[in-house]
Amino acid sequence: GGTISFTIDGRQQNAWQATVTYCDRITAMGYALEPLYETNFAVYNESSVENIFTIPMNKTLYTNQMQYLFRSRHYNHAKAYGLSGENGSSATKDALRVFGYDRTVLEYHPWEVAVDISDMPYEKTAGARMKKYAIDTNATKDGKLMENDIVLFRYADVLLMKSEAKVRNGENGDAELAQVRSRVGAVARPATLESLLDERLLEFAWEGWRRQDLVRFGRFTRAYSDRPQLAGEESGYTTVFAIPGNVLKMNERLRQNKGYLTSD
Repeated sequence: GGTISFTIDGRQQNAWQATVTYCDRITAMGYALEPLYETNFAVYNESSVENIFTIPMNKTLYTNQMQYLFRSRHYNHAKAYGLSGENGSSATKDALRVFGYDRTVLEYHPWEVAVDISDMPYEKTAGARMKKYAIDTNATKDGKLMENDIVLFRYADVLLMKSEAKVRNGENGDAELAQVRSRVGAVARPATLESLLDERLLEFAWEGWRRQDLVRFGRFTRAYSDRPQLAGEESGYTTVFAIPGNVLKMNERLRQNKGYLTSD
């Protein structure tokens, strides 16, 4: 990014400087951090001054479904609200470490999660599940049609993006990182690429940014938790998705992306 140039208002800037400029323009539009983090994910979160792009949700007007929460919660979690769930995805062990679960006394067993947990005593209760959005107890379709608008992009990302751009450009991004952390009562810490990647996990868990962040920080292809590195993955081929077979058949000029097998 330091060698890519843009001309903004007659001034030439590299990619990181341009990022800071446009982040400042978003600030000038009036977006700000909500004093309470949970306001962004409330049942009726349309009033949030932090949410910039959302997917509107309304159980009678739209057919969008909140799959994240539905798929993560255990059946018994859902039953407590008269709803349903799929006993699906939970946080990785790497995520638990960043969130400091090592220092937390819990009544369940998040650390027992594994890729294959058949016949283990915690088969149905292992893993830290997702409860980022407030529960809409009046949700329909087993709890998938909720009133909470799904958050795609919010002002906290603008601040962390600005901090990262400054760090990558050899500048100090502590102030922006401190703003995000102080909102939730977390102590300030220096802005480094490592601390920013951790902060993005803390701040944006279950918001759909983790894969993109890991690719940008050069961490996506590593082995982590119970996921081994795939054969040849050190080449970085998994940072680009495979082209679906039916798409390849529609256009004979297309070739499968490097690293992926081409099936007949």
